[in-house]
Amino acid sequence: MGFSHCIGMCGIFILGVNGDTKSSSQVIWRQVMFQSGRLISFAVIGALVGYLGSLTRFAGRYESIQAWSGLITGTILALLALGQIGIFPSLRLPEPDVLGMAGGKGRRLYAQTLRSRAFWQPLALGVFVGFLPCGLTYTAAIAAAGTLSAVNGLLTMCVFCLGTMPGLITLALSQSSLLKLFPQANVRLAISKASGWVMAIMAAVFIARSLPLLHY
Repeated sequence: MGFSHCIGMCGIFILGVNGDTKSSSQVIWRQVMFQSGRLISFAVIGALVGYLGSLTRFAGRYESIQAWSGLITGTILALLALGQIGIFPSLRLPEPDVLGMAGGKGRRLYAQTLRSRAFWQPLALGVFVGFLPCGLTYTAAIAAAGTLSAVNGLLTMCVFCLGTMPGLITLALSQSSLLKLFPQANVRLAISKASGWVMAIMAAVFIARSLPLLHY
C-alpha cells in the first residue's frame, strides 16, 4: 500500500518536506521528524476509534455484542476490498479535498507551515498530513475500531503507519525518481489490487473470529 497509494498521493508532501535540502543526513532527519508527526496523528486516530469501538462492550453483557461488532467490521472491510480490487469501484471510500475546503484555508495553512524555518516544521507537517482524509487510513481506522480497545486501536494504526514508511522514506531519499514511476496507471493499478487482497484477508480474519462467538 505504501509503495502505491501513499507514494502517489503523499509524494508531493514528502518532497515538500525535503525542500532544498541536499545533505542525506539532513533529509533523513527531516523525514524522521515528518514520519514521527504522522505516527502521532495515526496513534491519536487509533486510540479514538478504538475507544469508540470499545463502547459496544458496554452496550450489553453478552459476547454477542463483540461478535456482531467484529462481523460488521469484517463485512465493511470486505466491501471496501471489492472496491480496492476493482470489482466494484463505487465502493472505494471518497477522499475529499480538505486543503481546498473553506476557501482554501487548509492549503494556505499548509503553505505557511511549509515556509516556516522552525526546527519543529517537519513534525508539524507530519501531524497535518496524518489527519488528511485517505481511503487507506479509513480502512485501517475501521480495523482499529474493530479491536474494541483504545490501546489495540492505537497499536493497529501505529503498525499501519510504520508499514507506509519504507516507501515514503525511499521516495524521500531518491527524490523524484519513484514519484515518476508509481503514479503510472499500470503500476499503481497492480499494487492497488494487491492491497485490496490484503484488505480481504483482514476482513476474513475479523469474520472468522466473530462467527464462533455468535453461537453463545
